[in-house]
Amino acid sequence: MSLPSPPSDARYAVSTVTLEIALDQPIKQDSPTPYTYQEGGVTKPLLTTDTVLLTIYYPTSRTDATSDGRALDWLEAPKLRSIGGLLKYAGVPKYLALPIVLPAYSVVSQRLPVAVDADLISDTPSDDFPVAVFSHGMGGTRTTYSAYLTSLAGSGIIVAAVEHRDGSAASTTIHHSSDKESRGSSGWFRWLSGGSNGVENKIYVRPAEVDGKPEPMDVRRAQVEFRRREVTAALNVLKEINSGKAVVESCTRSQRDEAKRRERRSQVLSHFTGKLKMQDPWMIGHSFGGSTAIQALRHTDCPFGQALVLDPWVEPVPITGIDVIPVSKPLYTINSEDFTQWKSHMDDVTTIARESKSSTGGKGWLLTLGAEGTEKSDGSAAAASTRLAPPSRLVVVHDMFGTLFGLSACIDALVSLFPDQLQEAEGVPKIVPELVVMDWFHGTQRDFTYSSVCGQYKPIGEVFKGTLPRVLFQAGILPKKSAKGKSLTQAGSFQDGGPAEEALENPFDAVVVETMMGALKKLQPRPGMVDALTRVYRDRDGKGRLPPGVNKVDVWAATNGSLELGRSSFLRTLGESDGADIDTKAARSGRSDKDNAIGAGIGLFSCDEIGAAKPDPKVYAEVLRRIQAEPIDANAAKKEYQGIWFVASHTWDTFAAKQAGFRTAWVTYEEFYSCPSVYGTPDVVGRNLEEVSEKILAFERDLAAANKRDEAPIKPWTYHKDQQEQTNQASQHTSFSDFPFLLPNMAKFVGSVSSKSLLEVNSDITKRMILQGKREESDGVFSGLKGDKDGQEWRIWKEGQARPNDLEAAAVGSDGSRLGRLVVHAL
Repeated sequence: MSLPSPPSDARYAVSTVTLEIALDQPIKQDSPTPYTYQEGGVTKPLLTTDTVLLTIYYPTSRTDATSDGRALDWLEAPKLRSIGGLLKYAGVPKYLALPIVLPAYSVVSQRLPVAVDADLISDTPSDDFPVAVFSHGMGGTRTTYSAYLTSLAGSGIIVAAVEHRDGSAASTTIHHSSDKESRGSSGWFRWLSGGSNGVENKIYVRPAEVDGKPEPMDVRRAQVEFRRREVTAALNVLKEINSGKAVVESCTRSQRDEAKRRERRSQVLSHFTGKLKMQDPWMIGHSFGGSTAIQALRHTDCPFGQALVLDPWVEPVPITGIDVIPVSKPLYTINSEDFTQWKSHMDDVTTIARESKSSTGGKGWLLTLGAEGTEKSDGSAAAASTRLAPPSRLVVVHDMFGTLFGLSACIDALVSLFPDQLQEAEGVPKIVPELVVMDWFHGTQRDFTYSSVCGQYKPIGEVFKGTLPRVLFQAGILPKKSAKGKSLTQAGSFQDGGPAEEALENPFDAVVVETMMGALKKLQPRPGMVDALTRVYRDRDGKGRLPPGVNKVDVWAATNGSLELGRSSFLRTLGESDGADIDTKAARSGRSDKDNAIGAGIGLFSCDEIGAAKPDPKVYAEVLRRIQAEPIDANAAKKEYQGIWFVASHTWDTFAAKQAGFRTAWVTYEEFYSCPSVYGTPDVVGRNLEEVSEKILAFERDLAAANKRDEAPIKPWTYHKDQQEQTNQASQHTSFSDFPFLLPNMAKFVGSVSSKSLLEVNSDITKRMILQGKREESDGVFSGLKGDKDGQEWRIWKEGQARPNDLEAAAVGSDGSRLGRLVVHAL
């Protein structure tokens, strides 16, 4: 067996550069009694390093990839030490190392299908190369995940794989600075056993070997904190490379190379300057590397933007407790079946993922890579899967300006500013203040949207302020000639016969803008708004409005205005209990657990948060993601959602929401006519918000009654080990690494998909997230992923929903060729 070749459709060839950078300050265990262990009669510290070692995988041209001829060894010399470390981790006695090495020479001598020190690809993407730091699992190294990392680099991602010095790597060779000299062997024996001036070899250290016999998990906790500091140091190296710093000068391995090779490496790294996307780096980790990533994201000074963890081993990190800081950045988790079926561990992984999702506004997910045809037969579940499960909740999202709140305060403000001009006068058309304010509102909405479409998003408050003089002029409302004079009566210029350039200046007194903008902070509720949000949706008068199976209505608002304006408007109108915003910790802490449980309060989203104005589809997609909406069919070209509504008084708003998959309700009190030939027909129409809310709940009750069947109620599907029929002969925990490709006994995933298919789908998900920005399920990160059996797609199974139909036996295939499925877990 051998490492897989790069896919023929890979965008780029791949090269590597290996750097061991001397640290300004060594990384040491923060303890008055640091851990030590014995090797060769010498006491050595377990957790200390004065260098950080990383191999950077990056895209290169196919010409450069073959020009030099050098290759990177899968196992670094000294080979005997490297294989000995692997065998020690696997529990094989060291006296068997050499007898095993010789027959397994093809594995030991494997080389990665990459170039070494080739030039970075010249066609840099417009927004620079995305970067990631990778942390290996227990018994791994910076090269033992080469198939996965090469796949990422071949797509245009630059990945720095760290080799940890905490004793968890199978083997690592430390090149100290040249002033640290030691005597060692040379030649062929050095290739096998190692040792030279300033070079130290360190193989895997078991917790039981640590002096004083501390608790094994205490050792692991200290290691994961040490690893966290190493991955941060690795990211700092990438930052220095991007800034143009000559890092080769501080590379302890380059100090031992010939001058020509050092010069070549410096030249290669100089091409990276200014081309790395350092503002949003990724952290990726497998197993122990997964807990390293979680530990990194828990720190307030974490430099990573998010993390992807593969089978994270979370026992070394605290799960709950007063001192536990939740992961406050997006966390994405891919499990093998083995780790998901480890129930107690899976409970901890779910807790971490759920807290992260809560603290990041709904970002993140937990996924298991599985296989079709492994479920025990369950006829009732199969029959139920043909029907849609009724929604367990309703979510009603409202537009804010014009729908929940009217502009009467602005009308009053306008009248107070221009009482003379708004009165009828001989020869002057009557100016209707209501029409002026509506023109201001609609003109602002238009310009707000146009600016966003042109890529120059401005908060709508700025647009309101900027467009006010124009709408006043257009209405015939003019500034004073002087402080004491009468107002002009002819629109078009504030000085009759003045130069056209005067139209570039705002002639109105500052008090006009201040008064009108201040009125926007005193918006009054529309008819029926208070009753709808505090009585009808909550069913507080006990009329039984909620449809069967629904115990709460989540009320949201999606506003073009600011979060501050939205929150203050709801608090002023509804009070603390119903007006507080449930997407903030402060609001949750201000209400009782009972009120929080029933969804009291308003969930609020502002277009300012993503820099896009309604009706941009991105706004509605982000709202769906925030409310964690699940589409009826994730693979459908046009998504539809059960129990998810959008309410607006603007037909363009309901039309856009309908295209995104919402059911829609239109309130008639602003536009009066829905223009159905342009915008189609909404699901519900009402003259005020109380009527609309009653009709939405009646619609859902009628829908539930129409869908009622005599069959047994649907049981939401969940994933448990006792429901699976297969018994794996090898642990799929290794499927993220190179081991299944090199060691046959690690590739027998009986009853599951092949190791090659697991690698490909894992790589494809990672590429979509990093390169295409498809991070959340609502973005389509899982949709249409191809498997290795006749190009069929991986099916998506979702916990908490009805179980999908069983496939025919012919479509499932034998144990060695099953179709893959993605189990998306409920959080």
